[in-house]
Amino acid sequence: MFLKQLVMQAQIKHNYSLRQHHFMRTHAQADYFIRVDNMVDLVAALKYARRKKLAVYLLGAGSNTLLCGTIHGIVIQIALCGYQVTHSNGRWVWVTVQAGENWHQWVDLCLAHGWYGLENMAGIPGSIGAAPIQNIGAYGSELSDFCTSVQAIQLSNGHVVNIKASECEFSYRNSIFKSSHRHQYIITAISLRLHRLPHPQYHYPALRKALLHRPRHPRIIRNTVLRIRRSKLPHPQLEPNLGSFFHNPIISTVQYKQLRSRYPNIVAWPQADHFVKISAAWLLDQDGWKGYSHNGIQINARQPLVLINHYAEHSSAILHCAEQIRRSILERFNIHLSIEPACYGDA
Repeated sequence: MFLKQLVMQAQIKHNYSLRQHHFMRTHAQADYFIRVDNMVDLVAALKYARRKKLAVYLLGAGSNTLLCGTIHGIVIQIALCGYQVTHSNGRWVWVTVQAGENWHQWVDLCLAHGWYGLENMAGIPGSIGAAPIQNIGAYGSELSDFCTSVQAIQLSNGHVVNIKASECEFSYRNSIFKSSHRHQYIITAISLRLHRLPHPQYHYPALRKALLHRPRHPRIIRNTVLRIRRSKLPHPQLEPNLGSFFHNPIISTVQYKQLRSRYPNIVAWPQADHFVKISAAWLLDQDGWKGYSHNGIQINARQPLVLINHYAEHSSAILHCAEQIRRSILERFNIHLSIEPACYGDA
């Protein structure tokens, strides 16, 4: 065991550049960094952090994380891979997949096996472990539709726990891992229940329109979703971005009716309990933010929720741009926009 600890400690890098570990590619540096691909090293890294009294920061693919300046503590990149079918019958398959697997590649693997349901979420960047944190979703489907449990390690004591989906408090782009239990768990795997027979979901307006007069097999839905995404979103490897930078805000029906009287073309979706979800993209478009550029940061002209980094060296330029947008939307619409990516470090 002592030898294993020495090997693990040798893998820890000091004053390590994180520029290539998040999609915005701005300068960032970690006091300590380690990439772990097995549970033994993960547990050892956590023991090392406790012994050194280091704050722990978790990193997946960096698709929804903005790293800023110096991160004082240890950054642990989760690279656990593999999956296991735990049960199957004529209707369903139950499978557990490790947190370090690539989400989009996992969707394609499920389709290859004839496991259906995730195809509407094809093309979402990032790793499996990030999926439950903000309950990822796209084109009418969400992770919570299929997740049965989340496996994790408690940061406080190192215990391995299995958290039922009903205990995760999944909601729109949210969960306990992002709210009440933020920074309390390291997600190591998720368990899913997927359809054995095609079960297409195509009620989302843009998807339904794109599928008009076309077969609605899951593979076709997957290809259509990717085509729609490519038409709206810049590729992060070519134009550094984190995807949607803001959540779609949820407001009361009273406030929505007041807005609709001023803006009859407002884009919104009814929610439960007398609330309405407003399109953040519509708000930014209406407020004239499409194509705006300043200090190396540009608002995408096709999808204004996407902030592209053309040449900014530091994340402070991104956060400054985002704050300008938030203030402008608040002043004009009396709506608070919240930032979607997690932000680590001292901007």
